[in-house]
Amino acid sequence: MMQFSPSVCPQCGGLPKGTVEDLEGVAKLEADGSGFSYTGYTEVEWNSQKSRRDGSGRFTLVCRDEHLWKARRKESL
Repeated sequence: MMQFSPSVCPQCGGLPKGTVEDLEGVAKLEADGSGFSYTGYTEVEWNSQKSRRDGSGRFTLVCRDEHLWKARRKESL
């Protein structure tokens, strides 16, 4: 079980719905005669997925209202 501090959104008091994740992907292009166009499709590299953390190791959490805040895992306090 993961526990965070602060464990609720500082703006609205809501619980986190998750952590913000960073990952890599390849946006597909196609030649269109005078250059390239984005096809609207991105290949997501799921194995690159990591929780976003700042230089102090805090996670970026998000609540149902889409507010973001930084929090530490309680195990690392």
